Amino acid sequence: MNDQNHVAFLALVEPTPGTVGVTPSNNMGIWAEVGGISSLIARTGTAAPGTSGIFTSFQAPAFNNNDEVAFYGTFETGGIKASKRGGIWATNSGTLDLVAQVNSPAPAPNGDPTEAVFAGFSQLVLPDQGGVVFVGTLNSGTPFNTKTGAPAVPGPGGITASNNQGVWAVDSNGVLKRIICTGQTQQIDGIAKTIAAIGIFKGPANSVGQSRNFNVGGDLTFTVTFTDGSTAIEQLVF
Repeated sequence: MNDQNHVAFLALVEPTPGTVGVTPSNNMGIWAEVGGISSLIARTGTAAPGTSGIFTSFQAPAFNNNDEVAFYGTFETGGIKASKRGGIWATNSGTLDLVAQVNSPAPAPNGDPTEAVFAGFSQLVLPDQGGVVFVGTLNSGTPFNTKTGAPAVPGPGGITASNNQGVWAVDSNGVLKRIICTGQTQQIDGIAKTIAAIGIFKGPANSVGQSRNFNVGGDLTFTVTFTDGSTAIEQLVF
């Protein structure tokens, strides 16, 4: 629910007399209720914008004070479940757009494409300014096989387990950019340190649903743990 008391929600459609064509493959959807009127944002069994597939599932949406919606969903192509992939979608001026998908290029800090590709997504938030912000994981290839002795093989762009996690955000110009990632080096009090882990969007104990780590303007705060064991709290102002 946003500050206008408008609501976005995930729901299942139950077959009832007079309801035509409701099946387990198309009975899930995301709606936004604005001014007493509920509008369908996305539904399983329908085309997933920005892809050649159809939606197969959703997770609960994020909703901001501009009545914009963002969510994580899965889709498949050609009716082949083996092709099922995940992605993040968000509305922009009433249009539902694909923000990022598994196996798609993961932009660098300046928004330019890289050889690295997304392997998955976890939490996302939707500030009032700018666009969706999410935590992503990159394809890190295969690790050293202790049983066969096969060497480790990095993922596209040289990504390994030491630099495969980060935070991406859509800026006010609609450009998806990387904010921070593991393996990145920072100068702390004149000392170069490498980021080993990032903490962001984690809910506090006993406060389920409490928004954390971002404000209406899209500014972010997060914790970082460095490879030497030290930690820091950092803030990024857009």
